[in-house]
Amino acid sequence: MTKFPSDIRLDFVWYSTLGYATNAANSYRSLQFERINVLYNIGAVYSRLGCKVPKTSHQDGLKHAYQYFQFAAGAFKYLINDVLPQFENAPPLALDNNTLESLLYLNLAQAQECFWLKAVNDGLKNIIIAKLASEVSELYAASLSYSNRSSILRTEWVEHIAFKKDHFNAAAQYRASMDCLDRGKYGEEVARLRVAVNSSASALKRKRYISPSVLADLQGLHTKAKSDLVRAEKDNDLIYLQDVVNDRDLPSIGRSSVSKPILPPGLADLPDPVPFASLLPHILYQTARAFQEKIEAYVQRHIVTEVESLNSKLHAEFQRLNLPGALDAVEKPLGVPQTLISYAEEIRSNGGLPRLEEAFQDIARISGECQRLIKEATDTLTVEESEDNTLRAEFGTKRWSRPTSKEAAPHIWKQLDAFKENLDIAAKIDEESTSKLTAVGSLLTVLSRGQPALEQFLPHATVVKLSPILEQAMGDLRAAISKCRGTELDRSQYLKVLQAEVNKVDLRKLYQKTLII
Repeated sequence: MTKFPSDIRLDFVWYSTLGYATNAANSYRSLQFERINVLYNIGAVYSRLGCKVPKTSHQDGLKHAYQYFQFAAGAFKYLINDVLPQFENAPPLALDNNTLESLLYLNLAQAQECFWLKAVNDGLKNIIIAKLASEVSELYAASLSYSNRSSILRTEWVEHIAFKKDHFNAAAQYRASMDCLDRGKYGEEVARLRVAVNSSASALKRKRYISPSVLADLQGLHTKAKSDLVRAEKDNDLIYLQDVVNDRDLPSIGRSSVSKPILPPGLADLPDPVPFASLLPHILYQTARAFQEKIEAYVQRHIVTEVESLNSKLHAEFQRLNLPGALDAVEKPLGVPQTLISYAEEIRSNGGLPRLEEAFQDIARISGECQRLIKEATDTLTVEESEDNTLRAEFGTKRWSRPTSKEAAPHIWKQLDAFKENLDIAAKIDEESTSKLTAVGSLLTVLSRGQPALEQFLPHATVVKLSPILEQAMGDLRAAISKCRGTELDRSQYLKVLQAEVNKVDLRKLYQKTLII
């Protein structure tokens, strides 16, 4: 689950199957919430399978039910100990710790009950059956303790669990009394039969919540325990004369636990191939992206910006010295400098001043459309806020309890402010660009008309005979200019190569090679 962000901007909706409000939806934008509900339903399905398996016709049914209930308990235990602690939000009521613990012990009790029933069918010793039944009662007692603290379990569930606790306590005490009879402990037999009768009578008080078959079994046990109690008290009073201890002084029957939570198949072992094996955890994607951004920022700040600054200084110095135009004017005074002709051809090939003016018109049109959309959004939010304030004043804050739009959707207001700020910055840039275009518009018009217009615009120079020393100096200056141009091209090529190398830096590939996913 760590391979995905906690909020994937997709609502997962589940409905509670416990309690009375089964139509209330629980929705979270969390894969972890989806995982919790899937695990819960895995446990519920195994519990359902355990209930539906026939347990009286053949022993295989008891074995399967015994296994299903343990799988259900394993799913709930895994959910409680390993999954829920990772959930960032408060879980819904149906998934709170008390409810899940109650379900965990409920399934363990039912698994233990299956083993108890098999022991009864196999005719094992009374003391073994008594210990198995005692453990069933204790597990139902643990489930009852948590269900009483749950705020969602229905009353009939709680009453049914309480019934089963008393039922199996009565069964355990009755089987223990039979063992006492076999071993000649007639006083203890009477005491245990009294506990069995009392427990079965307590369970019968909840008979409205129990199925007829289970109720018939308990009524049979209650009748048998009462009959045996009359016989045991008579025999002990007339023949054996052993002391009958108080219920609280009875020695413990002991417990024989044969049920435990087992993680269902598929949860304990990952499938082959492992889903999303090549997908990196979301935190590693964030780390790789942060590292990439840091490298790009460093290269931009310490290399690209510095190189561009050097190039800008070089161009400024050439412009201050009027190079290489001054050399061209001296060497070729009767013609237009070749560099100027090249610039003019480049401007003409790109559309010249009309193309720039058209682009500025497009920018103005897009800016107006953006301003219109921003105004519509602002008006909509303002109207909504005004209506909300009016209704809040009319109905009062207790009746009109919905949050304001600024509280419910603050990100929309923040985005709107950010859009306005960006448009203001863009408007200033457009104004500066338009001013610069106006300043050089006449020169761009001349350049757009080609070489004839340049020859007409530029004044003709007189041919001057240069001294050898001056010619040598001009040659050296021309060579220096050429070297500067070469250096500028080398810098441009270096930046291209550097950017390509930066783009190759990808920690995600390194993670995939070195990490065991």
